Amino acid sequence: MHVAGATRRSAAGAALAVLPVAVAAGWLAVHAPTLGVLLAAAVVAAPLTLAAGLTLRGAAMAIALGGHLLVGPLYVQGRAPGFLPLVLDFAVLVAFGLLALDARAPGRPWRVALLAFAGLIVVEAFNPLLPSISYGITGARPLVVPLLLLVAVGSGRLSRRDERALVAVGVVGWIVNVVLASRQWLVGFTGAELAYIKSTRATYLVGDQIRLIGAMRSNQDFAFLVAVAFPAVTACALAAGRSWRWRVGFALLALATLAVLFGSLVRSGLVAGALGAFAVAAALARDRAVRRRIAVAAVALLLVVGVVASVVPGHALSQDQTQTLQTRVESIFAPGQDYAFQQRQTRVWPHAVSEIGAHPLGAGAGSAGPISQARDDAPLGPLVPDDGYLLVGVQFGLPGVALFVTALLLMLGELWRRARTGALAAVAAFGALVALCVAMVTGNFISLVSPSCVWAVLMGLGLRAQPPRGRSEKAAARR
Repeated sequence: MHVAGATRRSAAGAALAVLPVAVAAGWLAVHAPTLGVLLAAAVVAAPLTLAAGLTLRGAAMAIALGGHLLVGPLYVQGRAPGFLPLVLDFAVLVAFGLLALDARAPGRPWRVALLAFAGLIVVEAFNPLLPSISYGITGARPLVVPLLLLVAVGSGRLSRRDERALVAVGVVGWIVNVVLASRQWLVGFTGAELAYIKSTRATYLVGDQIRLIGAMRSNQDFAFLVAVAFPAVTACALAAGRSWRWRVGFALLALATLAVLFGSLVRSGLVAGALGAFAVAAALARDRAVRRRIAVAAVALLLVVGVVASVVPGHALSQDQTQTLQTRVESIFAPGQDYAFQQRQTRVWPHAVSEIGAHPLGAGAGSAGPISQARDDAPLGPLVPDDGYLLVGVQFGLPGVALFVTALLLMLGELWRRARTGALAAVAAFGALVALCVAMVTGNFISLVSPSCVWAVLMGLGLRAQPPRGRSEKAAARR
């Protein structure tokens, strides 16, 4: 009797949960048939997904991650439907919604700070300085969606299969990006790629060389993605207790990632990726054996880079590519002589600081960044601060900067603590977070949706990572 009653209540609860989805699918079937079909297919596929061991929340996260990693070529070829971003955002909202219904999700200081920051962003979407609510929602999306995905991945409970699915999608998606970027660098861009790159009206040339885009929608997206990917794959290559196949595979992937990191021709991404890799080495250097392994890997990497630098320019790269790459790397050590850096110091950054002074509570979501360039009704005109912290400050004011920096510091502390226990996902996430914090000094990377979502999944996996069983038992014994 008791079991039968519980079963009936569960069935009734499931029916009530499906009812609003069915209503939404019916409405979409009339007004947006394609979306209606997709929603209905998702509802039908949910039981099958759950039966296969991958939870609905894990499946939603995997869809969002895979989409943001791989949809770039669809845009390049003109085959991406207009509703595609809505589908990916819907997957993120499903994952976050299921988290909100999970009463077992533990409270964490970093999660409180992130949700407070996300709440402030939503409030700033209704800032009276903005021309319309639709403008504010469009401006809020690039930051709110990744933050919700980060909280959804990092909190609550995921099955082991969910975590493995996210890692597998991430690794495969990054390999696709590396392969496409390598082809673009060594062989050249296709006609469709060139036409799409020019249509974005973004700065894509360094001299006469085109920056890489991989499977992303722009060179800035790819530069951000490769900057956070290099520390992550480096952590996997240096990880202890793994098979030689694992080590060799990730070592080759790390070398390929380093190559396209240089080929991206974005200096902030290159510096950020390198410092993120150093942070990974610092987190892994727990004992003498690990430090020795890191030293050997560093020497081997320098030898490989030296051989490649002396051989590749004469065989794989043209003289123009070689000269552009050398000039770009050398300019890192003399930023004062670079025209772009001078413009940031004398014009761009002072302008952004003055706008923060004029609007200390923020000018509203989308008042700075790519959206302000794309729309004529931007409240402050086209304003791109070329600094992630100033970008947050202009849009969300001094409270937004305080919450944003607090969340970053809380995550850095949490990831460092978990990384020192030997949790590989935490080590990879710590290096990626350091890379982001460095890259934002001279770039608006945090406002790019696709790489931000990939970074968010990486952060979430790191923030939920547990130390290896043997190490955690030793730590408990010491306490």
